Amino acid sequence: MAACYALIPFGGLLGGGLVSTLGFSSAMLICAAAYLAVTMLPAVDTTWRQIDVRDPAAARAG
Repeated sequence: MAACYALIPFGGLLGGGLVSTLGFSSAMLICAAAYLAVTMLPAVDTTWRQIDVRDPAAARAG
């Protein structure tokens, strides 16, 4: 949890760098594409499908 809070300033620095080099619209499109890619990762990654699979040995043990 502390690592998450420690990395917060880097998001502002990255966003400011993108806006200053590419412009606001391009920076927003890049951030939106990155956000979409991260949130859709569970839909295409097969390891996420294993979350709902129960272990038969654990089910028998009770």
